Amino acid sequence: MNPSDLSQRPRLLLVEDSAEDVELARWALGVEGYTDVQVAADGPSALRVIREGLPGGDGEAWKPEWTLLDLRMPGMDGLEVLRRLREDPATAEARVIVLTSTEDPRDLQACRGMGVLGVLDKPLDGRALRGLLRAALTG
Repeated sequence: MNPSDLSQRPRLLLVEDSAEDVELARWALGVEGYTDVQVAADGPSALRVIREGLPGGDGEAWKPEWTLLDLRMPGMDGLEVLRRLREDPATAEARVIVLTSTEDPRDLQACRGMGVLGVLDKPLDGRALRGLLRAALTG
């Protein structure tokens, strides 16, 4: 994708366990033109999709260009997903934006320490995401 042209929206993986939050995020993303969005409902599924991809219609695996990662999930939370991504050389450079409703500065500091490209408050604002992606791609 050409960094200066966001008319081609990146493939996004939304990692979110709440069906309501998934619906809100899909709506916000759709309003901003993000249509190539897949969902993983938990940490292990997210790691699998990021590492292996999903079967694509053209015979090639669909892999996300960006991951929108919820911090608060049962079982493996977002911080653990992020730690595992960063520990694996194959996924250490994965582009991650954290979605959160927490204001715990320790969590936010840990995320930034693991190289997330940004933190967005939930519910997701599609315009804020677009601005963050533009800044990350052109900056």
